[in-house]
Amino acid sequence: MTTLYLVRHGETVDNVRQILQGQRPGELNDTGVRQAQAVCDKMREVAIDAS
Repeated sequence: MTTLYLVRHGETVDNVRQILQGQRPGELNDTGVRQAQAVCDKMREVAIDAS
């Protein structure tokens, strides 16, 4: 069976300002950094294969 994990980026400075982004990399704010770390902690033991 295939499992697909979808992970969205954390909150960015532009998200808070309600600025549409997508052409350039966004900058995570403090909340976004905490969100990214939380995903990292949850996914740490998950084996991911790419083929």
